[in-house]
Amino acid sequence: MENILKPYLSSSAFIFIFLIAVFYLQANENKDISNLITRAAENDVKAQIALGNAYFSGKGVDQDYSKAFDWYLQAEKNGSKSANFNIGLCYDNGLGVEIDKMKAFEYYLKAAEYGVKEALFNVAMSYRNGIRKGDIVLLKPDIDRAEKILSGLSKKGFCPAYRALGEIYLNKSKFGDAFKVLKTSSEIGDPQGMNLLSDCYYYGWGTEQDYSKRFYWLKKAVDTGNIEACGKLAYSLEIGDGLKQDMRTAMKYYTIAASSGLSMAQVKLGEAYAFGNGVSQDITLAVSWYKKAAEQNNPKAYFALALMAMQGIGEKQDIRKASDLFKKAALLGEVHAQFNIANFYMNGKGVEKNPKKAFEWYKKAAENGSSKAQRELAFCYFDASGTEKDFKKGMYWLKKAVKNGDIHAKEFMRDVFGQKKK
Repeated sequence: MENILKPYLSSSAFIFIFLIAVFYLQANENKDISNLITRAAENDVKAQIALGNAYFSGKGVDQDYSKAFDWYLQAEKNGSKSANFNIGLCYDNGLGVEIDKMKAFEYYLKAAEYGVKEALFNVAMSYRNGIRKGDIVLLKPDIDRAEKILSGLSKKGFCPAYRALGEIYLNKSKFGDAFKVLKTSSEIGDPQGMNLLSDCYYYGWGTEQDYSKRFYWLKKAVDTGNIEACGKLAYSLEIGDGLKQDMRTAMKYYTIAASSGLSMAQVKLGEAYAFGNGVSQDITLAVSWYKKAAEQNNPKAYFALALMAMQGIGEKQDIRKASDLFKKAALLGEVHAQFNIANFYMNGKGVEKNPKKAFEWYKKAAENGSSKAQRELAFCYFDASGTEKDFKKGMYWLKKAVKNGDIHAKEFMRDVFGQKKK
């Protein structure tokens, strides 16, 4: 079979990374490339795949994903089976062609029919996650179908399938099955499998709770380059969860994870430098790390930057900028940001006053558990602010705010309705 690109999962989000089975050129690279180009132009399929791989990797030629993609297409037209998989990966990741997840899926299906296990694995992931284009659903998630495919692949010893199957089992609370496949995945060297196996020992999923085994596998995952595990280890060291609290070492692991792109770790570093927790306070570094996390659409990073802009920390106070950042965080589900942007709309702070939008954001925050938003939502109903007056709904949300511990809601309930403060 011709050379193909190998996909592996790097995180629970199922992000594809490839290791390239490239065509390795001989000593006289220019001569070999010329020979390859000649043979590829004469429709030699193996040469077309090899030339595509050379352009993909930049081995012997300038790296050019567009040319790689074109040669893979030509090889597919001339009957190459594995070229379907290479084309699928290019469409999946926007390499030499615009991203098109559905076309990627279709090419994976073709390659899977020819027995390419990597393609079948990616088909399973497509069924597991579904495919969307904006608000349009192109392929509905089918977890059971994904599980069936992954189960078959795991029986054939395909390593990434163990871990992906383990995640499905965990989501289905089939903890015993999850533990078995994740242990297999870990023992054959899969870093993300080790990371998930550490969770099994931590929570007692499918096995006895065992902190020592948890940290054995977590550290092993860290040592093999899993940045999610690195972030978990840092957090455990920060709060003393099963380990002796050690902020200095925690910062070391946060820095490794943050430098490798883990947005959660970038936020934690931002917090550490903002408050001088375990390091010397440095607002400039705090802002820098928050911005790196915000570039990955981390809602907590947007929220932190919004607070800084609102309070004039590290920069001149900018309420409009704060409102924009709160809105970004709110749209990503950050409940405190939802409450704050609601307040901004209610008071015309940084945005044009708009009680209707304020009501909508209070409602989102209230539904997400904010007791303050529940109280303010109740007042919106009582005062017909941004919505129709509705005493019954107002009382419903006021009682929820009281139940969830909001002091002002308790005082209002006591003073207006004569109920004792609990």
